[in-house]
Amino acid sequence: MSFPETSFNNHNHPLSSTYTRLFEKLVPGEGMCQTVEGELLRAASRIYHDYYNNGFGNNWSGAYNYIDKHFGMKAPERKVLKPYARGKIRKRSETNYTAQDPVAVVLEGILEYIVQYAATKERTLTPNTEDMFDLQEPSAW
Repeated sequence: MSFPETSFNNHNHPLSSTYTRLFEKLVPGEGMCQTVEGELLRAASRIYHDYYNNGFGNNWSGAYNYIDKHFGMKAPERKVLKPYARGKIRKRSETNYTAQDPVAVVLEGILEYIVQYAATKERTLTPNTEDMFDLQEPSAW
């Protein structure tokens, strides 16, 4: 399997080191994050990981809904991701993991925006009271 040449997955995105630093600082080993920015990173990472490692086979609707609620997704992002949020595996023919793949483009963009946002809020983090899993929808299967 190949990945987009420059990606968080390859650890060579220009914001990869910022992502790693913020993730280590804001996301606990288990359970919800104490800050909205940490939970946004946790949620985006869950979706990103499921795409590249499981072909969207898991239900990550809670992560999707958390990002949409606390950060907002644009209509094109919703159109690409929402059909898979409750665990609809992408067929191998639909998945090419290249920089041109619409899902990869959306995921890289969302993670990039959230990393940039969290970095700008690092000194004034927002307390979090909601676990992304509280927003989970029933699985598609």
